[in-house]
Amino acid sequence: MAGSIIIVTTRNEAVLDQSEFEVVYKYELNELDEEHALLLFNRHAFRTDHSLRDFEGVSRDVISTMGGLPLALEVVGSYLYKKTNRKVWEDVQKQLKSQPHRDVQKILRISYDALEDGHKHIFLDIVCFFIGEESSKERRKYAMYMWEDCGFYPSQGIEELKLRCLIKIGDNGKFMIHDQLIDLGRSIFCQEQLLEKRSGPWDRDYNGITRALGHQWLGSFGPGPWFDDWTRAALRGDSNELLSRNKMASIVGRGVDPSLLTTNLPKLSVLDLSENSITEDWEGWSTFMTAKRLLVLDLRWCNGFRCTPDLSAFTQLKILTLRVSRSYREEVGELKDLEELVLDDSWYYKDPYVYWLSEEVEDTECLPFLVEIQGSDNLEFLEGIFIYDCNSIKRLLCPKSWCLKKLVAVKCNNLVEIRGLDGAKFLEELDFTGCESMEMLPNLTGCEKLRSLNVRNCKKLTQLGGFEKLDLIDLNISGCYSLEAIPKLSRTRRLMQLHSTDITPQLNEALQREVSDLISSILMYAALNS
Repeated sequence: MAGSIIIVTTRNEAVLDQSEFEVVYKYELNELDEEHALLLFNRHAFRTDHSLRDFEGVSRDVISTMGGLPLALEVVGSYLYKKTNRKVWEDVQKQLKSQPHRDVQKILRISYDALEDGHKHIFLDIVCFFIGEESSKERRKYAMYMWEDCGFYPSQGIEELKLRCLIKIGDNGKFMIHDQLIDLGRSIFCQEQLLEKRSGPWDRDYNGITRALGHQWLGSFGPGPWFDDWTRAALRGDSNELLSRNKMASIVGRGVDPSLLTTNLPKLSVLDLSENSITEDWEGWSTFMTAKRLLVLDLRWCNGFRCTPDLSAFTQLKILTLRVSRSYREEVGELKDLEELVLDDSWYYKDPYVYWLSEEVEDTECLPFLVEIQGSDNLEFLEGIFIYDCNSIKRLLCPKSWCLKKLVAVKCNNLVEIRGLDGAKFLEELDFTGCESMEMLPNLTGCEKLRSLNVRNCKKLTQLGGFEKLDLIDLNISGCYSLEAIPKLSRTRRLMQLHSTDITPQLNEALQREVSDLISSILMYAALNS
């Protein structure tokens, strides 16, 4: 049969009848039979295919109340995991028996109601703000800081939600939630609102209290309200009430009207102003200066900055994302609690304004320059430095941070030298992917905890000196055409991943010998310690 086959899944059969395409075949997915339902339930309640002997009868009683609905079996089974008191199982069975088989939300709510209050808030925030495109790995990280500031213990909460099968984390780091669980969460959110405001941030007309506020070029969190509309609604009513719980503001895009930003946001912990045409003199800054507990500030792709804005009010800042500029060195040095510094694509001009250039632009006035992240006394808690597409950087001087765990410099084509890593005893990961001008690694003396080294597509790298004494787990040398030799790997007994495509035949042969010696070394070590 020629052509493509389109498979459509829906909970509303009317969608198929109203569609413009011809539906060739309809298949109604039936509930699971008792044996398959019991198998699925057991895998979540006991983490095996079989019930414990003392719980076989009550397990069948529980699944008989759920009508073979897979999601209900997963959620209720996960809720009962490690519950060894038979009375708890019997209470759940009675509670389920009082619900109609098809009332899925009431069945799923049993697991939600058993959550701690903080974990309930996390679940409701996810279904309201952080699903689909708004649940990127980066935004999820920002949300963790917001929840931490709220006292919700998010690391514990996310693990609990995963354990109960209320959420999943995809390979791309995004939150994944079943549609029926989204419906459950949004229904609960609406029930907590005043009768006249029984909608949520996913509704375009919603103007109630919200913990996270989003505005983007093409929309906001989900299909929610435009920032300007929401702000006008706040200003018409009791703006202090509307903004009292606002902890995260994502104001992305060029359409921000600073005249609307007249109300302070004192409890703000995450502020994303990326992709805006704002400057260091922008009048809207005053709105955010009362946010003394701001933990995350994202200024990436802001084209108008001539220098870094005054950040002295944000003394508790943990993550700062900005563009390289001449004056950031002393500003960053005052942020004593900074844990993560992200520098994005920039070019430095003689004038010395910073401009945003596309890859197609060629300009001989662009000068590679030295970037120094100063503040050895003030940046002692810095855990990560992330630099992306900064072709203007030729040399990088890192601060002496006692906590530095990760340094990422990706596609910095002119970067040739990195200093300041010697003695970084907590450094775990180095990623220099695509740094085509780098010829040698930085001095790694004292970096005994380094476990991951990625030099993929470092085309001019000629040697890998400096890690012979390290116990690496992950090594990537793919695309290193100029690499002449590989150091002895016999010390790296824990090496789990070795990526070595697109290298010279001579190096490939040498690498095969090293891997063979490494395997022999591991086997001998295992024999001696058995």
